[in-house]
Amino acid sequence: MTVTLFWILVMIVAAIGELLTMAFYSIWFVGGAFLALVAKWLGVSFTGQFYVFIISSAILILMSEFLLKRKLGILKNPHKTNIDGLIGKEAIVTEEINNSEMKGEVEIAGKKWTAVSEDGSVIPARETVIVKKVDGVKLIVRRKKP
Repeated sequence: MTVTLFWILVMIVAAIGELLTMAFYSIWFVGGAFLALVAKWLGVSFTGQFYVFIISSAILILMSEFLLKRKLGILKNPHKTNIDGLIGKEAIVTEEINNSEMKGEVEIAGKKWTAVSEDGSVIPARETVIVKKVDGVKLIVRRKKP
């Protein structure tokens, strides 16, 4: 196998890895392999090409971490899903919440959810609660402090 073919294969494998994982890391190995290939065309030894690959891939990864996560705020605060968006919202108890009797229901955003009390206390119907967590198909709630 020629060195040129080796670097092309590294680029292809890294690109496929990125497509399969969408982790936003493998793509930088494509860039590193391309720069190593350029180094090969410039007459750099294989050892030098390997160092170009490692160093340029690391620099590209670190730059993406810095630019995307810190400067642009991308990837740092992933978008909440619809369910995650319920956390911190107010809900109205429609059926008394009683963990020991395994009953309780709240209404939030026009939809009814099974609910349990965060601290195990009984919460009567028509009381306002705050959603603290989502556990499967039930909401973990606590009383809203006046």
